[in-house]
Amino acid sequence: ITAEGSGNANGIEATGNDKTNTATNTVNMNGAILATSTDAGTAAGVSAATYADNTVKTATSITASSNIGTAYGVDASNHSSNTVDMTGNLSASSTTYGEAYAVRSNDNSTNIVTGTKDIEVATAQGTVYGIDAEKDSSNTVDMTGNLSASSTSTTYGEAYAVRSNDNSKNTVTGTKDIKVTTVQGNAYGIDAVKDSTNEVNKDVTTAM
Repeated sequence: ITAEGSGNANGIEATGNDKTNTATNTVNMNGAILATSTDAGTAAGVSAATYADNTVKTATSITASSNIGTAYGVDASNHSSNTVDMTGNLSASSTTYGEAYAVRSNDNSTNIVTGTKDIEVATAQGTVYGIDAEKDSSNTVDMTGNLSASSTSTTYGEAYAVRSNDNSKNTVTGTKDIKVTTVQGNAYGIDAVKDSTNEVNKDVTTAM
């Protein structure tokens, strides 16, 4: 699946309206998901928003790239969920300006990502999040590779490998090296804020 545009670009997207007007995608595949926004817009590999759900089997890789805008590898927001089975790498990047998230859940949402190898997020200017859970949300990620987050902004940009905030939780299993780098800004390997929890098992492949 390849989605490319000068505005928003979404590989797989489900967007509902409310709890009685939902949206669902079930995608069985054996290939890559590539979403690229070439000018000003958001790029998302797999996105579920506002009472929506995606189930994806089997993505060989997920790559989201924005130019000026936010990039999401796997994103669930506003009472939504994604279940994604992978066999390869997961990455999100912003080449000029914008935040980047490899896996993000926000506002009572959930992501379950299994089988991914390396997870990488990067931006030229802005803040990056490898695995991020916000506002009563959760992420469960089973991986076998490295986790890296990098902001090369010379003005300001923070970087987080694993972050949970506002009564949220991340469970990450099997990650190898965790590397976080910034030029101007704070760097966080594993960060929990405001009644939140992170459980990270490095080099462990069984469920916690």
